[in-house]
Amino acid sequence: MSDQPPNNDLHSLERRLKDARGRETPIHDGPDPTDDDAKQGLGQALRVSAELVSALIVGAGIGWFLDQWLDTQPFLMIVFFLLGSAAGILNVFRLAGKIEGSSPSHPGGLKSTQDSSDLETPPGPLDDDEDDT
Repeated sequence: MSDQPPNNDLHSLERRLKDARGRETPIHDGPDPTDDDAKQGLGQALRVSAELVSALIVGAGIGWFLDQWLDTQPFLMIVFFLLGSAAGILNVFRLAGKIEGSSPSHPGGLKSTQDSSDLETPPGPLDDDEDDT
């Protein structure tokens, strides 16, 4: 065995641990700014998928119910499934337009499709100063 008592080994180990902890640099000083962007992107992706799937389910459900009621299997279910698909895709496009348009240059959220030059008043009726008599 060693000549030193075990108490000295513990003190030496404790001193070395304190030195190592003092040299250690923290990995994160605060919240990671990219973490918020990732959460926002994930939330938007979940919203898009939920809107698309819910439109499909509602369309197919209405079609199935009407097929059962009117005994027209599977005609109305196919028609309403296609309508639900179209509604879901339209919602996704609308949401994508809102996401794309929400930038600092467009504080209202949606991008304007008209230029300010398009908003001028149209010319009035032609004023003829000449007499036709």
